[in-house]
Amino acid sequence: MRDVASLLPTRLCLGCHRDLPLDRFPPRRVGAAVRRGKCRQCLASYMRSYRAARRRKALGRVTAALARAERPSQAETLVADAFRRFGGASAFITELVGQYTAARHKNPGGRQAMNVLLALARLMELAEASRPKRDLGLLSDEDLQRQQEEAVLRMIAARPELALWAARKLDFLVVPSQTMFSQEADATASSARDLMATA
Repeated sequence: MRDVASLLPTRLCLGCHRDLPLDRFPPRRVGAAVRRGKCRQCLASYMRSYRAARRRKALGRVTAALARAERPSQAETLVADAFRRFGGASAFITELVGQYTAARHKNPGGRQAMNVLLALARLMELAEASRPKRDLGLLSDEDLQRQQEEAVLRMIAARPELALWAARKLDFLVVPSQTMFSQEADATASSARDLMATA
C-alpha cells in the first residue's frame, strides 16, 4: 500500500530548497489557485527581514533630515512624524540606539553613526529649548530655599523609600506622622519629638 503523503503534490521551496507539500505554500492572492515560490516559514522570515530593512531605511532618512534641519520648527515636525511612525518617543529612541550600535560596529565614525549622533544632539537641543528658562540668580535666598524644598518633597513623594534610606544613612530616628497613630500613640510621638528637640 502506498503512503498517502507521497500522493500529495509537492513543490521545491525557493527559500529553504526543500521539497514540501503544496499546502505549505501560501496562495499569491486570496482565493487564487497560484501559489508562492517560498513556503510559509521562508516567506515569514523574508517579510520580517524586509520590514526591518524598511524601518532602518526610514530611520536613516529621519536621522539624516534631523541632522540637516536648520530651524527648530523643521526638527519639531520631523520628530513628531518620527514619534508617530515608530510608535512613540520610547520606540523611536530605542530604534535610534539600535541603529547607532549597528552603524558603529559596521563602520565606526561613518556617515550613518554620525547622522544618529547629530540627530540625538538635535533632540537634546529641542528638549533644552522647550524647558522654561529660570534665572536662579534673580531669586532671593528664601525663594531658592523654598524651590529646593519643593523639589525634594516632589522627589520624596515620587519615591518615599529615598527618605527612609537617607534617614538610616544619617542615623536619624524616623517617626511616622500623627495620622498613622491612635490617640494613645500621639502622646508617645509627641514626647519622642520633644526628646529629639532637646538632644
